[in-house]
Amino acid sequence: MREYVVLHVLRFHRRLSELYVSQKNRTWNQIIEPTAPERTVGVMGLGYMGLHCAEALRFLSFRVRGWARSTKHLEGIQCFTGREELPDFLEGCEILVCLLPLTPETDGLLNSDLFARLKEGACLLQTGRGEHLVEQDLLGALDSGKLREATLDVFRQEPLPPEHPFWNHPRILVTPHVASLIDPL
Repeated sequence: MREYVVLHVLRFHRRLSELYVSQKNRTWNQIIEPTAPERTVGVMGLGYMGLHCAEALRFLSFRVRGWARSTKHLEGIQCFTGREELPDFLEGCEILVCLLPLTPETDGLLNSDLFARLKEGACLLQTGRGEHLVEQDLLGALDSGKLREATLDVFRQEPLPPEHPFWNHPRILVTPHVASLIDPL
């Protein structure tokens, strides 16, 4: 999971999708981005996987925020707790990583209200549970420009049906629930 999260955070950070488009269009497009210490990444869920992902991102010098149900004190990671601190956690997040468990409180949490609190042009990495995401709200946030891009590894229905709009959306990368799959050999 840590490798997958770091891969996609770096992909968002360095705007790799835009470079692919530039190559396809044969356009020399030098995208200059701020350095990692100037980029805020929020990790929702600070259990075993979330903690290791947050620490890996901190090691790469990102400004890392974490949000959890219970209070955490982590070196170099600004921690937020509970529903009452969620707005403060989201404010200024440029890349949001969801690693939450599915509970009645987290079902549908990734919705238009949450997206509205993120920094304009933020990116979403969804590796928690498919039920966290309100799919139409994500499509609206991407189409309006509120969100720049999303990588989704989990879905309400798996496998994702061939007719699902996520497959063809130009700013969504679909991966088939492989974020934490590894070859044991």
